[in-house]
Amino acid sequence: MAIRIKLKPKRERSLERRHPWVFSNGIHNVNGGKPQAGDTVEVVGHDGRWLARGAWSPESQIQVRVWTFDKEETIDAEFFARRIQRAQARRVDVLMFRVNAVRSIPKSGCRRRTRCQARSAIC
Repeated sequence: MAIRIKLKPKRERSLERRHPWVFSNGIHNVNGGKPQAGDTVEVVGHDGRWLARGAWSPESQIQVRVWTFDKEETIDAEFFARRIQRAQARRVDVLMFRVNAVRSIPKSGCRRRTRCQARSAIC
């Protein structure tokens, strides 16, 4: 069972508007265990309605940073690969040929870092 963060009444409004943060003062309780820093948690409204999935940060005032508002989307390596590819595509569309620097992100599992890299432009 996933760890669920239940919000106080009226605190789900910002998530419904796609704001990606859940502040500590908006949390009613934590069910399903004690999450560790970085654990993926489910966020539900005061009525139990599923709202988002995000990363838990117990030491911060922003205790959940939302990864997704899509209940069907799982948080795994493919999730991050899709997000990086989408970010790269946006930068290429914007920058086209006005690039003066490149940041390389090593592909996971690649032992030859110089030959196996994903590249993205730096603004």
